[in-house]
Amino acid sequence: MKASHIAKNVIKNMMEIADVKKQSQLADILGIKQPSVSGAIAKGRIPESWFKIIINKFGVTKEDIKKQSEDKAPETTQENVTSDDFRLDNMVSATVRVLQSDTVYRTALASNIRAFDKAVQQENDVEGLKEQMTLMLEKMDSMQEQLNRRDCTRKKRDPETKSQVNSDE
Repeated sequence: MKASHIAKNVIKNMMEIADVKKQSQLADILGIKQPSVSGAIAKGRIPESWFKIIINKFGVTKEDIKKQSEDKAPETTQENVTSDDFRLDNMVSATVRVLQSDTVYRTALASNIRAFDKAVQQENDVEGLKEQMTLMLEKMDSMQEQLNRRDCTRKKRDPETKSQVNSDE
């Protein structure tokens, strides 16, 4: 795993422990400026003094801060889904970033993409089969109508045929 990724997770953990949403808020707690937080993430190194501040202020251990947190995805509901969430260019960019990363998320995403692709293909196959079935049912109905018409025609002809046979005798 890349050092910058680890540093980013540590910063996220610090923010979660401090119950803040923005890096600037964490910077205030640490007594630094926000660009220092971004710089630490980019370098992949968190100063030891930051750990000490968080440990002292919030009564946690260094292991608590360093623990590998799973990036918690925000709960998705109809209310918080925007059209930008489904823009193809955004989705492709995000997917490429994850697939190029050296993380467990890459494996998970690749596995999910394969599973979702298979599910979509199966749904398309089912829709195709439904269409074929509808066409076949329509053909069967048409054929049944033709058979019914022939039967009616035969029944009409049968009495005539019988009367002709009787008159010939």
